Amino acid sequence: MNKIHLLEEVKEKFKQENIYSAKSVFFTDIDCEIAYLKKFKLIWFATQLKVFLSIGVIDEIVTKEKIEGYSGELFNYAKNNYTGIPGGLQSGIASIAILAAENIENSAKEYCYSFSKKRWSGFEVPVLVDLSSKEIIYFNKRPLWGFIYYSFLKKLIETNCNFIIKKWS
Repeated sequence: MNKIHLLEEVKEKFKQENIYSAKSVFFTDIDCEIAYLKKFKLIWFATQLKVFLSIGVIDEIVTKEKIEGYSGELFNYAKNNYTGIPGGLQSGIASIAILAAENIENSAKEYCYSFSKKRWSGFEVPVLVDLSSKEIIYFNKRPLWGFIYYSFLKKLIETNCNFIIKKWS
């Protein structure tokens, strides 16, 4: 499978789950598809979480700078497209930037293992999918920030990354 077909599969998956944002965008020259989810759970201390999930696929080597830029641009996109009650008032944003590639530098992997950037009423999570080794790379410890969302976000990340790996194989 090539990256164009994979992104079409991702788009179709998002549409079937009724979370497709209807926008194909470019972040740092990466063609990607974006999903938008709005979740509310009482166990989250009655807060609402608005999740912007981006999946991109590239042919080039992923560097730390590439994933950092991609993730940062998605967070800015999330802030600019956020609607509803102001962040911090029982509401927050999560941006999950998933980037898939066959070649990933170790510095990019280390960045994703240790990184989950807390922002005012939101957080940014960069994720890598190594298409060669079928490895999912993201923060590997339960973070202090947003601990109430951890299991939800982990499941969302792993479900979408496993979808990418399955379709690529």
